[in-house]
Amino acid sequence: MSTLTALIVDDEPAARRDLEEVLSSIEDVRVVAQASDAAAAQHLARRHRPDLIFMDIQLPGADGFAALRGIDASQSCVIFTTAYAQFAIQAFEVGATDYLLKPVEEERCRRAITRARETLARPDTGEESGTLEIEERGARLRVPFRSIRLLDAGGNYVEVVHERGR
Repeated sequence: MSTLTALIVDDEPAARRDLEEVLSSIEDVRVVAQASDAAAAQHLARRHRPDLIFMDIQLPGADGFAALRGIDASQSCVIFTTAYAQFAIQAFEVGATDYLLKPVEEERCRRAITRARETLARPDTGEESGTLEIEERGARLRVPFRSIRLLDAGGNYVEVVHERGR
């Protein structure tokens, strides 16, 4: 297994430190840089070309989505890390590999990195591919992106309408 490089983007020093601690416990992941705002994130992403970008949503000057627009993440997997669940759909719409809620749990982070490894290992075919992993009544289900017809958010839940059902 090759070592993945990671960029952490968060305006809170404690959050960066906590995520770095979680990542240090995961084999074959190395943090190469940290940024506290969108401009620094864009500069460091160009400089280091990380495999993984852990992006907070709330940043000074510009949010994580705006920061991402200034980054060529075509060879990276973006994993949003935030305290706000309501931005999840928007994160997946911009191509996020995963979405972690703070405080980031080690086991959940490991699953996100496994998904990122799978994504990075896939050849780029030029067509939209990938899956959305959802939890339904305690079971995990992977729904191919291309089969999703509608995402409907309501309260703390998201209804996913796809080719095989809801």
